[in-house]
Amino acid sequence: MQSVRVDAGFASGDTVPDCYDSLLGKIIAWAPTREQAAARLASALTQTLAAGVHTNERWLRRILRSPRFLEVRHNIALLDQGGAEFAGPRTAAPEALILAALALHGESGGGAAVREPGAGNPWDLADGFTPNLPARVAYSFSWRGHTHAVELEYLHGKPAAVTVDEGARLPLSDAMCSGAVVAARIDERRRQARYYLDGARVYLWTADEQYDLLLEDPRTREFAASAASGGLSTPLPGVVVSVPVAVGQKVAAGDVLMVIEAMKMEHTITAPYAGTVGMIHFARGDRVPEASELLELAREPPIAP
Repeated sequence: MQSVRVDAGFASGDTVPDCYDSLLGKIIAWAPTREQAAARLASALTQTLAAGVHTNERWLRRILRSPRFLEVRHNIALLDQGGAEFAGPRTAAPEALILAALALHGESGGGAAVREPGAGNPWDLADGFTPNLPARVAYSFSWRGHTHAVELEYLHGKPAAVTVDEGARLPLSDAMCSGAVVAARIDERRRQARYYLDGARVYLWTADEQYDLLLEDPRTREFAASAASGGLSTPLPGVVVSVPVAVGQKVAAGDVLMVIEAMKMEHTITAPYAGTVGMIHFARGDRVPEASELLELAREPPIAP
């Protein structure tokens, strides 16, 4: 894109050490006017596809296109005052979930790819065939704390209909999964997205949103002892700033358990439910590796009626 520059310190496949600055890359745009530069930068952010690390390009794009920013009515309190406006949707769009399911199924040799009936080995078809029953393939994805169910229905080896979260049955046709692009006609409207698969994760980029969907598969889920006892972990490496609780202390849902400094920001770890603090694995000043178990929280037993 003309007048757009990308600076990055890492490339695909590189390992980023936990002590590295959070700024891995940046995009710079130039234009004769502020409005044109903002539009050019927002367009470049829309075309940015990053998987494997959490990025804020969609967040920045919404800010660049907001009237408050374009009219220079913003200040340092912009996110405190209107954070919900720029945070994006809380639940995944049905069309995105459908495309993610088609991409996942297509990569596994399923019906997202066009295939004539009878061509090749029928045992290679992953079209959900079940004797005397409709051919259906079900997927379950989680995103931003919500779980979504997608059920693809096949006819003669091709996607013919789909249901999302037990909603209305939508017609599905012209499904295509090629390279990094998945497309389909969903309820008579053509939809398309870019995607990238990484194990149980499906990264999907539509025209409006970026999705990091986790495939919920009970066959591959790990059941650790720490999870059963209420272990809490951090998704980012950082340093413990404070631990306002003690072993044996009773806490309510939402109470602060620990504060971690990561990416030049303080991240508050709160209790997901009421319980009693068990073992605390880190103290103030300790460096915490990514995905480390911070402490244990025993769930408060329900009160008998």
